[in-house]
Amino acid sequence: MRSPTRFFLRLHFALLSSLALAGNALGNPAHCVNAPDRAQQAILMIADGVGFNAWLGAGYYQHGQARGFRYQQPMDADVEQVLLGVATQALHEAPEPRDSGYSPRRRWDSGLFQVDEAATTDSAAASTALHTGRKTLRRYLGLDAEGRPLDSLHRMASRKGLRTGVVSSVPVSHATPAGAWARHRDRNAFAAIFRQMSDGGLDLMIGAGHPYYDDAGAAVESPLDAAFDAVGGRAHFERLRSSKGLQGYAFVDSLAEFESLAEGQLLPARVIGLAPVRQTLQQARPQGQAPNPALPGLPLLSRAALRVLSGRAGGFMLTIEGGATDWANHANDLTRFVEEMGDFERSVDAVVDWVEKHSCWQDTLLIVTADHETGGLWPRGSWEDVDGDGRYTPAIDTVIGPAAPRPTARGVLPDLVYGTDKHSSDLVPLWALGRGAHALASGSRHDRRAQSIWGPPLGWDGRYIDNTAVFHGIANALGLTQAEGRPRP
Repeated sequence: MRSPTRFFLRLHFALLSSLALAGNALGNPAHCVNAPDRAQQAILMIADGVGFNAWLGAGYYQHGQARGFRYQQPMDADVEQVLLGVATQALHEAPEPRDSGYSPRRRWDSGLFQVDEAATTDSAAASTALHTGRKTLRRYLGLDAEGRPLDSLHRMASRKGLRTGVVSSVPVSHATPAGAWARHRDRNAFAAIFRQMSDGGLDLMIGAGHPYYDDAGAAVESPLDAAFDAVGGRAHFERLRSSKGLQGYAFVDSLAEFESLAEGQLLPARVIGLAPVRQTLQQARPQGQAPNPALPGLPLLSRAALRVLSGRAGGFMLTIEGGATDWANHANDLTRFVEEMGDFERSVDAVVDWVEKHSCWQDTLLIVTADHETGGLWPRGSWEDVDGDGRYTPAIDTVIGPAAPRPTARGVLPDLVYGTDKHSSDLVPLWALGRGAHALASGSRHDRRAQSIWGPPLGWDGRYIDNTAVFHGIANALGLTQAEGRPRP
């Protein structure tokens, strides 16, 4: 039974929502704030662990064509659009931290792909680069290689008066969403990371990780203490759930409540939302079990976040992660990967719909990309498994020839083969739409070998940028500046 305190808070928020919506200028589909100096909002969407081959394979599965997703289609002439590759390397850790950068020659001389080299990133270092513009060591969040705190897009946006949020299909204390706010040397310190993220700086956090449900979405009556790690520990979570003493956040955790947020029937100023499921929205459910229709999908969570953050004037900075695409690729589960990628793509559609109905592209920068590649996915026949271990081993297995995935009919799994259960250093794609999109290509370089493989199906000219350039592109579009003289943590 829900507490009386929580009931009256919900009633209060519902009454406020009508007032907020009435005064929300962005509610007019024809309205553009179109400030002369900056965009009003930026939305960074990250499909975790998805490289060019996986993206193409998902496109064939969902649409039967390489460029079937809406953001890949030509838009009006006045809408900026750009497709780039992104280099994802972290800092080399030995003998001392250094940035060797991405070298097309070194990459293509290395074989089919590079795995476990000194600079292959993890999600923590990649998210830090995307959100702060600085390379760091693997496992580090929001810190440079010496452990000094870095200023993230969300922290900068909050100081400027913009609203801020993160959404994920996995717990928000996991590395990619956590990189928007947290500062920690250990990405796996989930409880401490969540407590940092719920310190009142972020206006919205929505994801999985509910301790009172299992991976299939079934209720758990007496969860163990470990189940609370992703949400700050048992005591922290219980304060949050009772709506007492936790920075004024409203707590939502049911499908109906997420729908109310998305429709504007419930519009609190700050929200922490947990889908009623443990690790992921759907990916971690038992094999052979159909998706649970009682759980919200990433598109609904994205619409809820947009409605909350746009419900008050000032603009916003939002990161949305499809985190379970990475989990599926680590598990070498192509079926679950294309399912998760479909959910991510529908969430991009939801964002595009929101921009076109409630704002405009002159006010918005949307970036759709990945943090790194996972799984070493290449078409069957790209390499010969000489030692028969089901993994690509550079010193043993034979490279026949890297190629883009072959087209398939809609609903047919692409003929892709995993070469590893780890990350690789391959480029990942990036699509940018709206204000400031073209500026992202400033300083880009070319990988002509990569262009020869992925350029024809995607219409990509081979230009790539470093992942730190994503931070600078968003910061410039929003007119954000970093704090100076930041002390050690």
